[in-house]
Amino acid sequence: MNTSLERIIAKIENDFNPDNSDWIPRVAAWTIDAMAQLRIFNTIKKRRQLTVSERIAINPCPISEQGLVVYDSYGCKINKLDSNISKCCVSFTGEKQKAISNTVSIGINFNAKYAPNGIAEYTNSPKFEDRHVVKDIIPQENINKNFVIVDNNKIELSFDTDYIIIENDEIETYYSEYFKCELPVIPDNGLLIEAIAAYCAYKMLLRGYKHPVLTLQVNNPAINPYVNWITLQSKAKTSVILDKQRNISNTNAWRSYFYNFTFTPKN
Repeated sequence: MNTSLERIIAKIENDFNPDNSDWIPRVAAWTIDAMAQLRIFNTIKKRRQLTVSERIAINPCPISEQGLVVYDSYGCKINKLDSNISKCCVSFTGEKQKAISNTVSIGINFNAKYAPNGIAEYTNSPKFEDRHVVKDIIPQENINKNFVIVDNNKIELSFDTDYIIIENDEIETYYSEYFKCELPVIPDNGLLIEAIAAYCAYKMLLRGYKHPVLTLQVNNPAINPYVNWITLQSKAKTSVILDKQRNISNTNAWRSYFYNFTFTPKN
């Protein structure tokens, strides 16, 4: 349900027939500007591992705090310094269970009888009390862990570790073979594409580009791309939002929220 920047370039070529190509490298920046003004970037959850040196982890890009979760090397959630909760996690994390091969981190309040404050290995014993064999002990001083974000892309920790894992909502991107870099995905929506093309044409005219038809001197959306852009803004944003709602409602994932989904006949 997404399209690429190459489609925007093709539309500008077909609709406005520019007599040169020096505008093409700027289309990426203009498209990002237009989508930022409309606030319609697609976001997805991304997870990455960051190496820690002297309690500092550096992310190559600014860290978005939208949906940000930080985990230590045991798979326990680390709370931000201003959080009211400062205890280690008390549940299993499937990702961590895979990462350390049959071992899971257990918080101090979870099954303390069998693994107080430590790392336990799961066994297939028929006796429940024998299913977790303690392999290592986490020092008491590591119970309270927290972090702060410094300079937008650094995470400073209150404890020593080799790495942390961060998870947050980031702009969904794709790799453009034409521009040789990651670019935001563009929703495949006709009104949005029309609006972005108008915005790009407006920016071209601002740079002194001369066109036999397009002009910024009249209040006519048919020939003034700036007026057209202003006219299409709210329509394009609304159309993209409606498309996303329809995509959700057309899936079984959406229907599963409803009780009657339980009684859907199985084929």
